[in-house]
Amino acid sequence: MPTNPPALIGSRLLSWAGKWRLLREPFTPPAPTDADESLFVFLERRLGREAAQVFAPVMAGIYSTDPMHQSLNASFPILRELEREGGSLVRGMLKRRSKSKAQKTAVQVPRAISFRNGVGTLIDALEAKLRSQSNCEIRFNARVTSLEARGDTQQLRLESGEVLTADAVILACPAPVSASLLEGHAPDAARALRALRHLSIGTLALQYPTAALEAHRAVRGLMIPRSSERAIDAVLFTGFKMPSRVTRETTLLRVFFGAARPDLVTMPEPELLAVVQAELRTTLELEAQPLAWQVFRWAESFPSLEVGHLERVAAAERVVPNGVLLAGASYYGLGVPDCVRQGRDAAERAAHITTKRPAAEVTA
Repeated sequence: MPTNPPALIGSRLLSWAGKWRLLREPFTPPAPTDADESLFVFLERRLGREAAQVFAPVMAGIYSTDPMHQSLNASFPILRELEREGGSLVRGMLKRRSKSKAQKTAVQVPRAISFRNGVGTLIDALEAKLRSQSNCEIRFNARVTSLEARGDTQQLRLESGEVLTADAVILACPAPVSASLLEGHAPDAARALRALRHLSIGTLALQYPTAALEAHRAVRGLMIPRSSERAIDAVLFTGFKMPSRVTRETTLLRVFFGAARPDLVTMPEPELLAVVQAELRTTLELEAQPLAWQVFRWAESFPSLEVGHLERVAAAERVVPNGVLLAGASYYGLGVPDCVRQGRDAAERAAHITTKRPAAEVTA
């Protein structure tokens, strides 16, 4: 996939008619309002149908969604901002670049970063920080079975039978789980949360001898559009992208599945492994057997971000009970920075509510 305009114009991905339409983007009028639209409709309007057919499936693949139904405002708000600021994507980017140069930004932040030993490093650091606070309690494997309002407080009933009382509760779980907790005493909130449709997805981590994938060392990942009718959604070359996580003799692949073939999420492990290996033989000509593997599955936990998603989130927030706050990937962004921002916002709002209890309780 070309990574800059000259490379795209020189490629064979678009016909000359498609390239000419793409070059007219700066002169295409912006949308009259910020009303949500699908990713495909936006790209077609700005870049032309041919370019939309090329780029939309790849961009939607990041979210395992259908670009015809994927919310632009929820998944790629930057595109809406560029159009609003410059009147077109090209002029918007030039305007931002000029502003950035004027500010003379000294530190260049990488577009994608992670921790050397995985995202678990962040969770471990948060736990250590919280445990250093004298007024904080952390509980692991303390499953909440119901949430009920009692006057100005919320009561959480645990699977063990214990009942906790709190002035504020932050629901940082997937929206369908939050809905199940609230449907007993807040049916309107539960209904609004269930309107946020979620997918079931999974990943299969595969360890291979490095030599088996040497021909693909320059590759960092594959994004597979649904239109290809393949069984898997994406492949991440974790070992080559993050070499600190593997040895010199072995490397790691992560295969994502579930969006194109929902049945794979519940498929027994031996059958799933066979399907994935067949896909890797076809896409990567990978004949080697994995040295080890591990499957991770998330049932109804991945937000589909359909058109109107942000409006549905706002509707849910209006009907959740007082003292109940929402945060997490189901609402205002899937990325770690998005979730951190939502967590901080929810914590600040909870702090304004919790004026009666001196101690903070965190249930994990």
